[in-house]
Amino acid sequence: MIKTLTAKYRGTCRATGNPIKPGDLIEYDTGTRATYLAHATRPRADYVSHVFSIGKNEYYRNKNGLCEDSPCCGCCTT
Repeated sequence: MIKTLTAKYRGTCRATGNPIKPGDLIEYDTGTRATYLAHATRPRADYVSHVFSIGKNEYYRNKNGLCEDSPCCGCCTT
């Protein structure tokens, strides 16, 4: 899930490498714990790279190795 927040701490934008300063508008990805400046372009995470089945259930993993329901179902952590 992506949350748009105001930065409280210094950091670095994962997409551009530019510094993040307190007060900047940022986007925080709760799944990967990555922080991006709000105007930066994030890498696409909706690309499906792997499909697998466990019983009757089918799971899809994106290029980051996480399923589309991550971290809810826990299938990517095993």
